[in-house]
Amino acid sequence: MLHSISLSSVHLLGTYAQDKHQPVSMGNGFMEFSAGADSYVRLQERDKKKYRHRQDKDFRDVFWGNARYTYGQRQAVIGNETSDYLLLFPYIMSDTAGGDLVYEHYSFGGGYARGNDKIRWGVSGHYSAKQEYRKVDPRPRNIVSDLDIAASLAFRLPGSYSIGIGIQGGLYNQSNQVDFYNPLGGPPVYNMTGLESYHSRFSANHTDIDYAGGRYGASLSLSPEGTKGWHAAFAYVHQSLTRIVQLQNSNHELDLNTLKYDDFSLKTAFRDPDAKLPYGVSLFLDYEHRYGQDILYGPSQNGIYPELMRIKNMVIHHGQANLQADMEWQQTRGRLFFQAFLQYGILSYRHRSPDESFNGSGITAGGRLQKDWSFGRKKTKGTKASRSFESSQAFQLGSEFAYRQGTGVIDPMGTAALKADWLLGLGRYSVRVGLQARYRYFLSGSWREMAPWNRYLSRSGHSPHAFQLQLGAGLVF
Repeated sequence: MLHSISLSSVHLLGTYAQDKHQPVSMGNGFMEFSAGADSYVRLQERDKKKYRHRQDKDFRDVFWGNARYTYGQRQAVIGNETSDYLLLFPYIMSDTAGGDLVYEHYSFGGGYARGNDKIRWGVSGHYSAKQEYRKVDPRPRNIVSDLDIAASLAFRLPGSYSIGIGIQGGLYNQSNQVDFYNPLGGPPVYNMTGLESYHSRFSANHTDIDYAGGRYGASLSLSPEGTKGWHAAFAYVHQSLTRIVQLQNSNHELDLNTLKYDDFSLKTAFRDPDAKLPYGVSLFLDYEHRYGQDILYGPSQNGIYPELMRIKNMVIHHGQANLQADMEWQQTRGRLFFQAFLQYGILSYRHRSPDESFNGSGITAGGRLQKDWSFGRKKTKGTKASRSFESSQAFQLGSEFAYRQGTGVIDPMGTAALKADWLLGLGRYSVRVGLQARYRYFLSGSWREMAPWNRYLSRSGHSPHAFQLQLGAGLVF
């Protein structure tokens, strides 16, 4: 959609979170600070007099861009010295020590779009760079770069719907190196090939690893011109990554593993915000096929390792269906929102040699209730000597209860959330301050998102509490 106004903002954001329910390889919480800027610029419409009788020629042009810097620390990361753990699992570098990890993240992106009432097209790009490190042994230093580009085209169909097609591509690279400053060394380091298996030949002192690869994908969507009607979208993404080891005392590199993904997603929804009681229903289907190859080498010959064979040794099938229905009640000072959801997930993991496998399925049912308040809105029209003044406050209070049953486990879970926003505007400038807090309580000690990295990597010192607090401030103009 090509919005009708230009908008820019700069903001600061701080976040603190504690959660001992996620896998140990991702830590038990984090604290971060970020600063960023966003801009959406709509150019002047072309001279309408030129196409007075052909309004479909009135194209609109927009540019947008963003940049962001984040500094933070992940706490108590155990069994993983590699960035982007969920992306590269199970081909990570692991040890038994772990500790806190400091990270810095830089990103910027932008795009251009042009369109009228019949056709719209656009291109966009995004680049991010990240480094993670620790100042005590073991000392990983990970440098990640990720580039993504996309293009899309949409046509208006007869009636009130538009169809869109899109393509995307990207490049990924990570340098993953672990050092020990202690002259006596440190705990053993393993280049993992599965949940409990690793490269016995290329572990130990082989702590200089690279990951390199790319991805491509396509999407197809159908959407109404307004907010009422059916929405549908299908997307496919293929990604291929190679793990490369730098041999010690040598300039040679070896490919250890290849990791490939095929991701499919289908989303469909119907919304009627104009009904007496606004409602919507939606169905989301997601499926991931992840598979990896081990590359086997013969004995070294003058520093050269002859490749013997490639074995497809690891396969993961992971699917999820999510059905939702929501209703909204408009009230004098806000609204009341309710959503019911039903989820079903399946998981199959198989590592052939050594044999590691399991299958699981689970069903989750629950509901969310959210109340919004908006009050204290004041607006004063400007005069020739002064600008208009505006102030407002908005609050949101929500709760969620979910009940999950799968693999012989019953897991109730409850969530409470609070969101507050304050706005103070003077003319075209406004200052916004926001606060968000979320508390989650697990009634049993076994709640997990169903995934192989959660199946085995449980955390000692389990706590039934999870908490996140976020505070931000920004200038909009």
